Amino acid sequence: MSDMQKNASPGRPKGCLNYPPEFKQRLIEASFQPGVSISRLALDNGINANLLFKWRQKQRQGKIKLSSSESGRESQLIPVTIDAGLPTAVVAQ
Repeated sequence: MSDMQKNASPGRPKGCLNYPPEFKQRLIEASFQPGVSISRLALDNGINANLLFKWRQKQRQGKIKLSSSESGRESQLIPVTIDAGLPTAVVAQ
C-alpha cells in the first residue's frame, strides 16, 4: 500500500486527497490577487488548476469560508445618522 493510499480518507476514491483547510484558504486568497495566474499558482503548489478553480467556485457559493484573518476583508460597521428634517432625493427615471 502506497503512502497516498494510507493518507486517503475512508469513503473517498483511492488517490483522492483531502487538503487542509488552511492550504485551501491560502491558495484561494492568493488566487484573487490582481495579476495572479491561477494555473501557475496551482502548478507551483502541486495541485491541478481545475481543483483550484473548483475551490474558488465553492468559496463564492459560500461552501468554503475564508477565516477573517486569512481573507483580509473584514467587515466593519460605521455609524450612520439619519436626519429626518432633510427632504428625500428624487431619482430621475
